Amino acid sequence: MIEYLIKSTLCLLVLFVFYKLALEGEHMHKFKRFYLLGSLVLSLVLPIIGFTYHTGAVTAEADTGSQVVKSGSLVAENLVETTQFSDLMPYLIGIIYLAGLIFFGIRFFRNLREIFLRVKLNKQIRMPHYTNVLLKERLSPHSFLKYIFLNKTSYERREIEQEVLKHEEAHVRQRHSLDILIIEGLQVIFWFNPLYILYKSAMQMNHEFLADKAVVESSGHTLDYSKLLFNYSAGRHQGLTSSFNHSLIKKRILMISKPFSKKRLATRLSLLLPVLAVCILLFNNGITAKPLDNTPVTAGIHVDQQEPKELTIKIAGEQIWVNQEKVALEDFSRAINRATKGMTEEELRELKLNFNVQLKEGEEGRSFLQKFNREFLETRLSKVLGQDLFPPAPPAPPIPEEANVPAPPAPPAPAPKVKDVPRASEVKVTRRIEVIKESEENGAKEMTVVKMGENEDGASFKSIGDANFYFNGEKVSRQEAERLMKGKKDIRIEVKKIDDKKAEVQIHSDD
Repeated sequence: MIEYLIKSTLCLLVLFVFYKLALEGEHMHKFKRFYLLGSLVLSLVLPIIGFTYHTGAVTAEADTGSQVVKSGSLVAENLVETTQFSDLMPYLIGIIYLAGLIFFGIRFFRNLREIFLRVKLNKQIRMPHYTNVLLKERLSPHSFLKYIFLNKTSYERREIEQEVLKHEEAHVRQRHSLDILIIEGLQVIFWFNPLYILYKSAMQMNHEFLADKAVVESSGHTLDYSKLLFNYSAGRHQGLTSSFNHSLIKKRILMISKPFSKKRLATRLSLLLPVLAVCILLFNNGITAKPLDNTPVTAGIHVDQQEPKELTIKIAGEQIWVNQEKVALEDFSRAINRATKGMTEEELRELKLNFNVQLKEGEEGRSFLQKFNREFLETRLSKVLGQDLFPPAPPAPPIPEEANVPAPPAPPAPAPKVKDVPRASEVKVTRRIEVIKESEENGAKEMTVVKMGENEDGASFKSIGDANFYFNGEKVSRQEAERLMKGKKDIRIEVKKIDDKKAEVQIHSDD
């Protein structure tokens, strides 16, 4: 879109400069009218038109700068993570453009509404080819579509000269309002382009020249009409209307007295042709050279004077954008097909793909990438290229087999450190029995105690009750406590009563 706007603006500028330098001062008003309208159309259409011409065989000696080697590989660029500001930039520009479009659109329709309200609320006098609308306020005569707006008092007293009425009638007959509506509509759409303001001014000036010419040709009194122009030096009218006093009086008087010259017209046309050729060459959508169907081409090389088209794909987590358009994963294949619609297979192979990929880590990111590739395989682009958008990672290289060399013998175990330890029967117990819980049931007291038995494997708890066990300060279960105590010779056990229902068993071992 940016490239289109730049080309359209430059084309409009070149054609307008030629008009100001070579055409505006010439007595060829009908040609100038169609030139200005044609310039608008050409600047809008030319940037979207491409040209193709056929050429002979392409040799290997062609400039390598213009050679594109065909292959199924993809060109992945711009993998650098974009900044947050650049991500928001398209939305910011869109909001600004939309605000301007709404503002100028409201102004345009408000002016139209005001004109038609004047027609509806004021007296109308219908004539064969137009309608006079009589207004109470003092203003210069002006016209819009088939309506001519006049001061009511001046009209009824017949103070308005016939030449003035003929001038406005010429605007109506030649449909000058349609030109103004076209340029005003373009100003609403391209409100940011000041060139449309200059084109509107040039059109309105040329409309005055055309109306002046019609009046002079019908009356034949050039001098009298020139004097009449000075009598209408002020007045108020809408920007959409054609006013009798619109342009500079001096320019209009000079143009009335200037004769038409076919020779000058031919000279200006001869100058216009190279200007049009330059515009077509510089501001078109691309000129492509294609070989003739019966001409062999060097294998693998294609000379293309046009830059390959681009396709931008952005992935952030599980969100996808295709050419800045956000799409769902299940709509990705359709979005790619829309973006590549109308491209030939040759253009698809040369398509430049720009990626910005930020996947989630781990299995979740790999799973999303597999679904993404499955969607891509449904596209026409994938069928032409014959490969995934993101090829799977290559398998890890095989681990080389180690030589069949016997492992070195393990170093001899160090001799056990002999120390004087007590036997299992000599396990030290600080307190062997402690009352944990005492309850009374059916008139008899029942005591639940923690007991420690002694044997050569260590010690075990026969009855636990409601107790917390700790081994060297770390809380463990009863079973874990018994396991850790096996094989330990130096064990100290402390049973502490917490309350009548709970106890704490601290087991200490230095082994």
